[in-house]
Amino acid sequence: MSDPKNNMDRLLASAAAAPRELPGTMPFGFATRVLAQLRPDATAEENAAFAGMIFRRALVCGFVLMLIALAVSFGTHSASESTEMLVANSAIELSLP
Repeated sequence: MSDPKNNMDRLLASAAAAPRELPGTMPFGFATRVLAQLRPDATAEENAAFAGMIFRRALVCGFVLMLIALAVSFGTHSASESTEMLVANSAIELSLP
């Protein structure tokens, strides 16, 4: 049976000897080409307008969700308890060990 330490050393040595190629950047206009495949009969200007429309809709949806979360959070924190409930809760907390 082979030694696991020897196998690991061989694996690390092989990894160190591998060529170090940096990943290439995304080609220019890649997003436009992806959108063009979605709508093959559209021009470049129409595709750019379509991408802008999608971005604006996503931005508006995110903003609306943020406002809803803010409203729900504010509603739970702004509800004040009555004086009687505060006294009862403090009495319960003091009586607990």
